[in-house]
Amino acid sequence: ANHTKLPADAHWDASEGQHLIKAFTSASAPSSHLNCESFCKFCGGSSWLSKRVFDAMVQTTSAGRKTHNTLTLSDLSKALAKCCSSSRFDRREFVVHVIANGSETLTKKELADYILQTQSFTLPEEIFRDRELAQRLASQTVDDAFESLRFTDQMTVDELDTWLAREQSIESALGDLMYSIFLRPNTPGESPAALSSSRRLPKLARSSDLLQPEHLWTLGAQLPPLCTQQPWRLLFSSRLHGRAFSRLVSRILFKGPTIIVVRSNCVQ
Repeated sequence: ANHTKLPADAHWDASEGQHLIKAFTSASAPSSHLNCESFCKFCGGSSWLSKRVFDAMVQTTSAGRKTHNTLTLSDLSKALAKCCSSSRFDRREFVVHVIANGSETLTKKELADYILQTQSFTLPEEIFRDRELAQRLASQTVDDAFESLRFTDQMTVDELDTWLAREQSIESALGDLMYSIFLRPNTPGESPAALSSSRRLPKLARSSDLLQPEHLWTLGAQLPPLCTQQPWRLLFSSRLHGRAFSRLVSRILFKGPTIIVVRSNCVQ
């Protein structure tokens, strides 16, 4: 009975606790411990990512134990409390464990691998289906992360932590996924991964000369959900309305939240 009982200091409410016990029992059966193979099978999706998450959970809960390559229900609860924590520091520390996987530095390729493996539950389906676009977005994200490291192609774990602090959507995505798998009941027929992505690709009321899907995704990721629920309307275009600044101001005043998009001569 102790193998299916949460510790007294567990952070979960009654519904979350019941679902966690049910998920653990299903994933670990017939054992009372959860090993890496069972964890990866239960999570589904990317086995590469699931193994990294399992290793991070083991590392998080193995203090004081010489051999530790399985998780008890108590271990899983403690690891999820860190991964899904309301504290950004705790979440970020867990994600750093997953990405770095015990190393003190990582390369662009290693960060790109993580970004690519998480795209299935962080990107809207219309972008994820376009593999070329998804790859371009991953490369753009990695280039942004390494932009300030002009004299090296490696990033330290401290630099990774600093970057994740600026990229809250990447920092929180893994916790959202783990929460949807282990702590929140799923709608029948809906995959746990689908539950984790609350970000939407903004829609345009008409086509744009400047904004491509990757631009919309990058912009939408920085905005409150309310700003992506309705189609975006074009208020001013230099091609349609000329280049007078007074015309720009007159067309955007009192129209609500507004984004100004500028493309330079260098196509930036």
